Amino acid sequence: MWLFVVLGLAALGGPAFGADEPVVEVLGSRVSSMEDLPAMVHRVTSDDIRRSGARNLQEVLDLLPGVNGLVSGAGMAQSKGISVRGMTTEVLLLVDGVPFMTSSYGTGAVLGAPFDLRTVPLSSIERVEVLKGASSALYGSHGLGGVINVVTRKGAAPAGFSLTGGSDGYLSGTVWASGGDRVTATVRYSREEEGQRRIRRRTNGLYDRSDDYRANHYGLDLKGDGWTFKASLGDYSSRWTYDGDLNRQENDYGRYVLELPVPGDLSLKAYYGSNFKRVFDSSGRSEYQDSNLGLALDGRGKWGSNLLAYGIELRRDSSDSRNFENPFGNNDPYDLKRDGLSLYGETSFPLGELTGLLGLRYERWDVERGDDYSELNPKVSLSYEDPSGRLWYLSAGRAFVMPSFFQIYMPMRSWGIPNYQLRPEKGWSYEAGVRSAAGWSFNLFYTDLDDRIAYQSDPITWIGQYVNLERYRAYGVEAEWVLRLSEGLTYRQGLSWAYGEERASGQWTRSGDPRWKSVSTLEWTRGPWRASVTGRFYGDRAIRDNTNHYSEEDIFLVDLNLSRSLGEMELTLGGRNVFGREFFVDRSGYVTPERTWYLTLSGRI
Repeated sequence: MWLFVVLGLAALGGPAFGADEPVVEVLGSRVSSMEDLPAMVHRVTSDDIRRSGARNLQEVLDLLPGVNGLVSGAGMAQSKGISVRGMTTEVLLLVDGVPFMTSSYGTGAVLGAPFDLRTVPLSSIERVEVLKGASSALYGSHGLGGVINVVTRKGAAPAGFSLTGGSDGYLSGTVWASGGDRVTATVRYSREEEGQRRIRRRTNGLYDRSDDYRANHYGLDLKGDGWTFKASLGDYSSRWTYDGDLNRQENDYGRYVLELPVPGDLSLKAYYGSNFKRVFDSSGRSEYQDSNLGLALDGRGKWGSNLLAYGIELRRDSSDSRNFENPFGNNDPYDLKRDGLSLYGETSFPLGELTGLLGLRYERWDVERGDDYSELNPKVSLSYEDPSGRLWYLSAGRAFVMPSFFQIYMPMRSWGIPNYQLRPEKGWSYEAGVRSAAGWSFNLFYTDLDDRIAYQSDPITWIGQYVNLERYRAYGVEAEWVLRLSEGLTYRQGLSWAYGEERASGQWTRSGDPRWKSVSTLEWTRGPWRASVTGRFYGDRAIRDNTNHYSEEDIFLVDLNLSRSLGEMELTLGGRNVFGREFFVDRSGYVTPERTWYLTLSGRI
């Protein structure tokens, strides 16, 4: 692995991952373009995704420094989540600038994902923008570890397709078509299937397996004279064995966004999102229905010579949980909601040779059967562009994370009790770094969080509840660069080191994420041919509460891709974890995905 790093340190230059795309729509600042943002940012285009060989958004994000996509959430159902700088519930997911988060989650890598990345199929993605650090001043709750914004595709050609077949019964297919005159319409459909694979090794050496996975995704985009409408909906299901018993989960989701122009350089955005999950396991049948409904009015203009952005947003989050046929006694049902009002503004202004950026957001939340919240979140940054085009920056931002309805109410009465006084997490994030127009970047960060939410239980009765810990902090360094070794031969490197720890009852405990993360890619192109090898390294690991003494050895996985252009089509042969290495990733015995091979044919019609 270190050979990859040494090669990359030999020289710096060339555009970074996806750096040839000059425009940003919403991420990071409402008044600045992405190349001017005083922060650690990543842009991954649809071409980057295609070249990477990733099969889902979790695998795409796992290629970035400071992002961990090793552990899937929701236990054996394997929902796709990530952690950023050791934080999971503190990460915000946007789709076309609109937050889509659930309220039925707990904490930690397994239960703590407030979103499932399986609801965002790769076929719908034009690019992914990732902003590290506090962003509550711009987007509200959850934006402490970072913000992930998915920009969906717009019809660029009349029609297209993609077909993939692989090991473990993996099959996927996508078709899309667009057209129109005064109103442009794009429709998409994707289907995905996967057979049996290992996901957890028990202490007796036997495996729990995912028996199958099925998914359907539908999309409709309409674009008229100044207005747009986007709809994404779908369903997916999975079956798995746990200690020899067969379980299953069924999910339905939907996202709908209507954006209209308003006189006076304003835009009105209405959105609705829903997630419906049904779990069939040893606790009977559990149902979770989450939805969010919002209306936002945004404006842009100038205040003297300073750029200015401002807006107001109304939002309602609802959550409904029920449990049936539980042999231990049905969980207590709940049907709760919270209503939010947000006012926000941001301005960019010159300070001699420096540029200042100031953002401020006020939020008021009325929470049913819980404490109400009122938060004021600022963010300030200073940047300087030197004569060589390098951007130097400092920034500080405050963020907060509201508790979920699941955390407050804790419906599983057989092993938990509610906490109606559960407080939001609150903290600050500080950044200092430099970015080059040539594509390399270097960033230092420090995050300090009070009242972090965690689940604590009695070691004898196992009865517990979600509580506020005293404190969480994380600090580290992140870097990216590109090296052009020769004509047609390119080396890309992402590297991060982070240390996170939390304090409860006056004692500090290290978080479970690896301290080191390295992603190294060597890519070769010649004529219609392209090949790449990627090494993913996770080092200095510590599995939390490792009572079963699973190995904490460093993880190194290798992926390969070989493709050939066939005119308007492309044929790709790829493999992930090609050496078939198996590593434990947490205290429950979950393991890294086994070796997979696949063949993809894609093209435009």
